Amino acid sequence: RYYPFEGPRYRFSRSGETVVLYWSLSSKTAKEALKTRPELADRVRALGEKTGDYLVEVVDAANGRMLGQALIETGEGSFAIEHVFADGDWLTVIDSENRVLVYSLKSGELRWRFFGEYAVVNSQQNIAIVENIPGQLAIYDLNTGQKTGEIAFANDIVYSSFSEDGTRFFVLSADQKY
Repeated sequence: RYYPFEGPRYRFSRSGETVVLYWSLSSKTAKEALKTRPELADRVRALGEKTGDYLVEVVDAANGRMLGQALIETGEGSFAIEHVFADGDWLTVIDSENRVLVYSLKSGELRWRFFGEYAVVNSQQNIAIVENIPGQLAIYDLNTGQKTGEIAFANDIVYSSFSEDGTRFFVLSADQKY
């Protein structure tokens, strides 16, 4: 893809299968995109474009096909995107206010807000695991937004990931005991 005005900020998924591209909604690239996407332009009008909002596109990294898009409303710049990734239908934004925001790519709508600064999503099981206190993992059902369990570790979590088929969960703690 060629972006004549400004390139996006971007983040690849851990697997490298998807890339999330995002721009300030006030950027020239976002404004041009809204001209060709009436469904997004209608949502921007309904929300009212504010400083700090983002246009987000999720793209298949292998072929460049767009998988989904969303508008991220920031409350007039009250938070920024710290990290963002997509898995299945879920777009996950970790923001500068210690929150995990989960959007549906199909609808582009914000579905859930969880407190935490780290998260992994299992799209096969529709669950999110969020570290909301160092060493404490909360398990959330993405269909309902309800907390369904928790896992505690003696030290901070430095890495966690689901297996490709979504049946196993790996956690590495700072003391490397698990």
